[in-house]
Amino acid sequence: MTRATGILATCFIATSLALAILAGNAKNVRSIVDTPAPPAQSQPVVPAGPTVPVK
Repeated sequence: MTRATGILATCFIATSLALAILAGNAKNVRSIVDTPAPPAQSQPVVPAGPTVPVK
């Protein structure tokens, strides 16, 4: 059990380091905060009139 725990801990640390290195080398660095907000609608939507004729 101790040997298996050591092997799993080593694998975990190795994969964590590999992912950290890969994430640090990302060429396309973007943040969701840096993107501008989409433009708001210029005119409000007007509801349609009644579909049933009024007598």
